[in-house]
Amino acid sequence: MMTLDSDAETLRLAALRDDLAQALAARTDRPGFVDLALVPGAPPKLWVDLVTHVVMEPTPRVYRVVQDRASGKAIMFESADRESVKARLLDLVAHRMVDRERVLVATSGTKTEPGYSGAALALAWISGFAIGV
Repeated sequence: MMTLDSDAETLRLAALRDDLAQALAARTDRPGFVDLALVPGAPPKLWVDLVTHVVMEPTPRVYRVVQDRASGKAIMFESADRESVKARLLDLVAHRMVDRERVLVATSGTKTEPGYSGAALALAWISGFAIGV
C-alpha cells in the first residue's frame, strides 16, 4: 500500500508531467517524440525517455532528474522548483530532437555504395576493344 509521502510524490510528478505535456504540445511538430510515463511505486518515477527519469529525492519536495548510463546512474540536476525542472527538461528534449534531426539528415542524403559513371564504363569498353583489335 502506498504511503502519504508516496501519494504526494506521485501527485507532484503528475503535475510536472502535465506541465511538460502542455509545453511539448505547443513547441514540437512531432507529438510522439517524447512519451512521458508516470510509473507509481516506491519511489514513483516520471520517465521522460528510455534512459532519463524524475524522482522525488532526497526529500518529497525535491525533483531529481536521473539518467541511466552504462557506468551507472548519473544525477543530471535537482531542484525544489517545478518550473526550473520543467525548463531544464524542455532543454534536454530540445537537444535530443536536434541530435535526432542531425542523424536523420546525415543518413538520408548520402550514398555509401561506390558507383561507376557512364563515361568511365564507355572508356573501359573502348580501351578493351582497342587492345583486342
